[in-house]
Amino acid sequence: MDRIVAGIWSDAGTAGGRRAAGLADRLARIARQVYQTLGCRDYARVDFRVSNDGDPFVLELNPNPYILSIGLLSGLEAMGKAHAEFVCGLARAALRRGKAAGGEE
Repeated sequence: MDRIVAGIWSDAGTAGGRRAAGLADRLARIARQVYQTLGCRDYARVDFRVSNDGDPFVLELNPNPYILSIGLLSGLEAMGKAHAEFVCGLARAALRRGKAAGGEE
């Protein structure tokens, strides 16, 4: 456990330099592949760890991550999207699925 705790933790957005930009693109591509392969819809979070050599490893996919997390709020802000707009989009998608499955309005 000491070895893990003593590790250097950062996210792709703060690791710095061109390597970080390339890594962020690579992680986004892998996250989309994992999301699609596992049949996710609407919203999920893929967690990674990256080796010192820059090799990414998928830890897990969380299909129901905390909707008020700092990471989500920061990501929405970076995309120019309001949190309320995001939540309403989730609700609209669920309503569309319900209607398509023969549910009531």
